[in-house]
Amino acid sequence: RQRLERLNNLVGELVTEESGIELQLQQLQNSVKQLQERFTLFERLNRNLQTWLDQSQKIQVRNALLSGHSEFDPLQMDYYSPLYTMIQESMEEIAQIGEKVQDISLVAQQSKNIQRRKQQTLKQLRNDLLWARMIPLGDILNRFPRMVRDLSLKYQKSVNAKVVGASTLVDKQMIEKLYDPLVHLVRNAFDHGIEPTTAERVAKGKPEEGTIEIRAYHR
Repeated sequence: RQRLERLNNLVGELVTEESGIELQLQQLQNSVKQLQERFTLFERLNRNLQTWLDQSQKIQVRNALLSGHSEFDPLQMDYYSPLYTMIQESMEEIAQIGEKVQDISLVAQQSKNIQRRKQQTLKQLRNDLLWARMIPLGDILNRFPRMVRDLSLKYQKSVNAKVVGASTLVDKQMIEKLYDPLVHLVRNAFDHGIEPTTAERVAKGKPEEGTIEIRAYHR
């Protein structure tokens, strides 16, 4: 029993820790999402800059041709523009960064899936542990028919005790605390819920034998 209690406490601690990890994973996913959004904006900005530079180069080529430099090769403009080279390099870096961002996003999603499976396993473990600590209520409920029979003989009352749901499972610690209150309730039912004599019951249109029913069920 002490081992079950200790195991139950450890599982409770695991549940708390798992909740903390889940919160951290959620924060990680939010950060990855924000990173992806910022990366998209940066990528768009770089494309716009490249488009502007391309248009600027075309204008330079057109102006050069209009000014009479017919021997000028427009393809050489790439070599005369350090800014164009830098933008090309940055586009390559952006592409690599984009791959890393996707990798991070994938790892975060995989971690979330693993965490979800861990929580399901932990929940199953907790449920199994809970059921391992439970015993049927019949362990105490089945004592009451004999108790009522003894009371019937002592006080000359015709009373029968009926137990329903004796197989209902309850934590062992709870069962130990239920017995005394149930004894009090059954005794009150016998003393105050059943007429003193059979004649009084028959006069009220009731069966000669009174019934005290104890019903247990999960709710």
